Formats: sequence, C-alpha cells, structure tokens
Amino acid sequence: MKKHTGWLLAGLMAGMIVFYGISVSAGEVLKEQVIWDAEDVVITADKMIETEGYKVLKLHAENNGTQDVSVMAEKVWVNSVAMEDDIIIELPAGESLDYYMEFDKVLLHAVGIDTVASIELSLMLFDPATYDDICAPELISLTTEGNEDYQQSYDESGDVIYDANGVKIIFKGRMPKYVIPVLAFFTENHSGADIYLDTDEVLLNGAESDLWIYDHIPDGRASLHLEDAWDFWEKPETLDSIEMNFSIRDYETAEFIDTLAYQNADPAFFSANQEEADYGEEDAELAALFDQTLTEQVIFDKEGVVITVKDISVKGRYVLLNLQTENKLEYPLFVDIQRFFVNKASVDVREQMEPAAGETCAQTIAIPADSLLEWGIDRIASLDFDLFVAAGSNFAGNRKDTIFESESIHLTTDGNEDYEQAFDVQGEVLYDSNGIRILSIGVKEGAFDKSIRLCVENQNDFPVYVGGHNITVDGKTKNEFLTYMFGCYAPSGTHAIGGITDDIGTDGDIAVDSVEMTLEIQNYETMGEIDTVQVAFDPVE
Repeated sequence: MKKHTGWLLAGLMAGMIVFYGISVSAGEVLKEQVIWDAEDVVITADKMIETEGYKVLKLHAENNGTQDVSVMAEKVWVNSVAMEDDIIIELPAGESLDYYMEFDKVLLHAVGIDTVASIELSLMLFDPATYDDICAPELISLTTEGNEDYQQSYDESGDVIYDANGVKIIFKGRMPKYVIPVLAFFTENHSGADIYLDTDEVLLNGAESDLWIYDHIPDGRASLHLEDAWDFWEKPETLDSIEMNFSIRDYETAEFIDTLAYQNADPAFFSANQEEADYGEEDAELAALFDQTLTEQVIFDKEGVVITVKDISVKGRYVLLNLQTENKLEYPLFVDIQRFFVNKASVDVREQMEPAAGETCAQTIAIPADSLLEWGIDRIASLDFDLFVAAGSNFAGNRKDTIFESESIHLTTDGNEDYEQAFDVQGEVLYDSNGIRILSIGVKEGAFDKSIRLCVENQNDFPVYVGGHNITVDGKTKNEFLTYMFGCYAPSGTHAIGGITDDIGTDGDIAVDSVEMTLEIQNYETMGEIDTVQVAFDPVE
C-alpha cells in the first residue's frame, strides 16, 4: 500500500486534522446524504469545508454491528482526477466517528481545479484482523450543489512527455511546500480503454532511485502521481535531473500500447520555489495599527547555526515576523518555534522548518491579527517564544555533534521597551489564589471541532502549568477520538489560553451546557504542586 509521504509529513492523520491559525471560509456546498448502508455500516457524506489550505469532505461513519471493520477508499477522484488512494478508516464495532478527507489546494491548483464539482470514491469493507474482503468495491459519486453540468479544463502546463493514442503524460516538476522533494506527473486517459502506466530504470541525478509509478487509470479519467525523492532528503536543493522509462498497457489485455524513454534536466522543473501564502486582503487599518519596527538581530548562534530576526511587517490580516536560518552543518536541521506570546499574551502560533545542509533559508511566522485584537492588543511591544533546534529528524540521536538546544527568546519592538499591556479578560472566575487566576472564557469554533477555552493569568515570578483531569463535558468523558484533556503553560506575568477540544455535531453547533474537572496547578520549574481544585461551570458563549 503506497501513501504519499509529503502529506504525512504535513501532520495529517486519519480522522483528525490539526490547524494553527486557520480560519474557515465558505466554499462548495454538498447536500448531506447517506452514501453507504450495508453490512451494518452506515457512511454519510456530511458536508464540504474549506480552509486556507484545503478543501475537505467530512464523512460520518457508523458501525452498528458486532464486528470491527475497516473502510477503504481504494481511489478518490476529484473532478475525475485521482488525487489519493488507499485511505483507510478503522471503525470498531458499535462505534461511530467523523473522518475528514482533505484535498490540498496546491495539488488541486497544479491540475487546474479551483472548484470541486464532483468527488468519486471506490469504497469497500475488509476485516482488519484477517484483511479479508467483506464486500466488493463500490463506486460512490457526489456532486456539489450547482455543479451538476460543470466542465473541468485541466492545467496542462509542464513538460509533455507523451501525447498519442489518447493518452497524455505531463511532468509537472517539483511541487512546492514539501521538505522531501516531491515530483509530480499528470496523466490523462482518453484512449477508449482503461490503461496501466508503469515506470522503470529511474535515475535521479544519474543514480538509481526507487521512485516508481504504477497506476491503473480508467478511460475518461486522469491521475496526479506524486513521487517522493527520498534519496535527496539531506540535500533537496541538489536534485536537478531525472531519467526514466514509461510503458503504457491496456488494462484488460495487458498488451503494450507504447513505451518511451524520458529525461529532464531543466532547472525550472526542479526549483523548490514556494507558492506565496494567502494572508487575506490588505487591511489599511491593521497595517497602521501594527506598524511597529524591529531591529534586525541574531537570536541564536551556536555550532554552525545562526538564526536572525530580520524584521516585522503586516500583510493582510497577519503580522509577520521574518527570520533567516543559516545552516553551516553537513546535515539538515529541525527548528521548532512554540509557546508564542505577544505582549505577554499567548497567541495560537507554532512554526517548524527543516533547513537542508549548507542552506540559508527564510522563514515567516504568521501571527493572526484577530488573535491580537481579541486580547485588546493595539500595538506589538514584545514577542516571546521558545526556540528548539536539533538535527534533522532522520539524524536525531545518530550523531555525536547533534545540536539539541532549547532557548527562550525575548524581543522588543523599537521604542516600546517600557510599554505595559492592559488586559480586561471577561469570563467566569474558576480560581483566584496564589497569584493565579483562571477564567472560563467561552467556546470557540475551529475548522473541525470546538474548543472550550480557559484563560490562566500568572502574576508570580515563576512559570506555572495548569492541568485538567477527570474531565466531563455534558456528561461525556471523551470526544470522538480521545479522552478529554486540558493543559496550559503560563510563564511569569503572562496571560495564556488553553482549550478542551470537543466535536461539532452540526454546522455552528458549539453549545456546551456543563463542564466538570479537577485542576492541578504546578510550579513549572520545580513541578511542585501549588493547588488542586474541583471546578464545575457552564462555558460562556
């Protein structure tokens, strides 16, 4: 079973997706409908969701039987283009769950898809214990509202490898945004018959590679093949040529339709240029509000790694902190920025980057302006975050000279060294003692869930950690996937927000009637207990 590792590296997991600083926008509309009702399994296509980076199909699956089953989508077509395969949903007996099938807008754009008019899934069930089929695959077709007669025109830009016998193969080059080089090939089949596309003798930079395309493409459909060049994990920027042989066969008879050899060393197809991020429409008022400046400064300089803050700027509805990382080492790095505070108030920001060996790269930390306004912040005076630097993930622990550092970074914008931010947090006070105040501040809707939020104000001269235990939400002890959890880290003198993640049953349904839990408050430096308290509250909406 082959999976595209570029997507896995993005942090996507079956049934659960985590986004930082993502807002949901209106997109295609899909009527709720049951798409599978057999073998005690009911699957409902719930709705389409659009985020800044993905178009998402939400499915709800129920197993009303006594046997654990696995649901597999052997193929998933968007506007007749195969975008993914072998998606598996584990469905224990007697349980139900929501599954979010995400389609990366970068990949959709690569083949010319701006509107998701149709989604087709080849669904089947199998026994997860024996892997025996429970039922044969069935093709499920969905059409978004108003797009019944939609005609898709594909983006055929790229290097046309083959265009004959009703088959067109195009090399799209290296896809943006992935750490490992991901090479994309696009195939259209209008031959009048199903075909198999196969490759062999693949050379990257003249050396043998295990990169391999082997795909069944039905007549009248297309496929986007994403191939990971693992050989260039260490130095992705050095990949500059490909050679390979293609064979095209009739799917039914296995007879060869054609064979060809292909090679490409055009730098334009191997560039790692990233698509520009979408920060929303320009907002003159925000630009004027957050027009502070920040002096360029080095914030990390150890063992061949130099990280520099270049400046701060505003774009769209985001404040951008621009960094530069210079990696002078002979292996890649992993840089993680977390626990981000502006004016000593937490904001939902976390950034990671993996500079290749010998590479100098830019990194932008996008701070949602709406998060700042929610705190009442009308100027950026200070920025604090934890910076973690280590050897790249496939080298961690394998080298004596591995960098493994964590530092707390404090930055002050020009002229705001003495600025004190005033806060007026509204909510139900759950705890107010020992220099710590904890408030329930409401329920916030995210892309795929809702968060019951608590604010922790720490007036001590040491950091605190507040953990939640034995949590119940409306009488339940877990959401669709996990037992409810809560944790919030608040450095000295800060306001921090933590959340209990719950699920949204229907559009806009974020109501929560009751929450009960035990709060354990600790000195984060010593991990000594400060207090333990039982709380019960109705979240403020």
